[in-house]
Amino acid sequence: MRQRRIDRGALTLASPEVKFEIDTETHDPLDAVSPDPYFNKLIRILTTRCMTQAVYFPSGQLAPPEYHHYGLAAPIYTHITSPIRRYADVVVHRLLAAAIGLTPLPDQTKDKNALTALTDNLNYRNRNAQMAGRASVELHTLIFFRTRPTDAEGRIVMVRSNGLIVFVPKYGIEGPVYLMPKEPPKGKAVAIAAASKLDGNVASSDWVVDEKTQTVESKDGKRRFKVLDTVTVHIEVIEPQPNRPKLSLTLVNQC
Repeated sequence: MRQRRIDRGALTLASPEVKFEIDTETHDPLDAVSPDPYFNKLIRILTTRCMTQAVYFPSGQLAPPEYHHYGLAAPIYTHITSPIRRYADVVVHRLLAAAIGLTPLPDQTKDKNALTALTDNLNYRNRNAQMAGRASVELHTLIFFRTRPTDAEGRIVMVRSNGLIVFVPKYGIEGPVYLMPKEPPKGKAVAIAAASKLDGNVASSDWVVDEKTQTVESKDGKRRFKVLDTVTVHIEVIEPQPNRPKLSLTLVNQC
């Protein structure tokens, strides 16, 4: 079945998030397990970000053309795994059992409004679980890099007015790499021209950014970056405010 979906154009979905090996006594991250760093995976990640996130819904709530699952290239899709994993699986099992005559149709599934409320709650809980998972990854990422500043290879996934968004396959992390300061440091003179916009270009004393073509070039013409280019970044934990650590990515000079 999986191969048939791939033959129809389904994407092999993948999360870019880092996975950690955890010390069983201290619960500190010991090492990072790298996701697949290859080009094709990055393309899949960028592609799925353009798609609407899949959600649970009762079939009577939407028109059939809206049933399609883009990522799986399936005209209609639901999942049916072990009922101990998600309540959505329990609901699907009960409906299937009723459909093949094993059990009566549950009363709750006969009420369209009740079923809509149920799927809305499932979507809400699913989003909360995703955010909790991402928060956990963010916490362990900070713990991991607090004592392990390092340089790593990354891929540019977006060009913005003040820098780049870089994905680091080895660690599964993504973040901004600022080429221009967001604002001058307080109390210090900064030798940088005020940013100016003209025809979608943003210029500073060192770089010219074109968000339309997703490119950035140094004014001396020696360095030019575009989406999917490979760069080396320095990864470390900084604390710009007391007790507010965050991960910082900076471009390593490769000239």
